[in-house]
Amino acid sequence: MENIPIRYIHEGPKEPNLSGSFSVRDIQNLLLEKDMVQELHRHDFYYILVLKKGNGYHEIDFKQYEVRNHTIFLMRPGQVWKNRSN
Repeated sequence: MENIPIRYIHEGPKEPNLSGSFSVRDIQNLLLEKDMVQELHRHDFYYILVLKKGNGYHEIDFKQYEVRNHTIFLMRPGQVWKNRSN
């Protein structure tokens, strides 16, 4: 199996009134008007992706899931995933 890169969270501003290392980020600011297309990778953290609007597919542990409006994806550390837009 190929070497799958691991993504890490870089320290950023702490959220007020949240405990531990919990962080909330607006993905629109991260994408800068680009489509959310990423190659196969893993995270070293829990990841909750909440989408108000979207289309395409996420592949989590090599199983494909459709992205639609009002979709939530939950991923644990080490899961393999990639995403692509239609």
